[in-house]
Amino acid sequence: VEQFGAQPLIAIVSLGQTRELVFHKKSAVKKGSLKVDKTFPPKRFALEDGSLLIMSGASQTNFLHEVPKIFHPKVKERYSITFRHYFHEKNDSLG
Repeated sequence: VEQFGAQPLIAIVSLGQTRELVFHKKSAVKKGSLKVDKTFPPKRFALEDGSLLIMSGASQTNFLHEVPKIFHPKVKERYSITFRHYFHEKNDSLG
């Protein structure tokens, strides 16, 4: 997304239940579609309570990431707080 720059720095704080974060390598992308490179095994990381994850550089360009949903009554809540720099256009009418 243009508002976050070409290679954004993103900091994510995870709170609550430990969950798994999975990165999938993107394959050659056609305009408007994203596909996963099946020849590259997914990378998995545990996001524990209070953990800090930093994504930077080309991580957003080269990888898709997800926290898979878990539907089980014993799974507790998890919250994610994301920090990123937002570049906005200067609006001359606002000063």
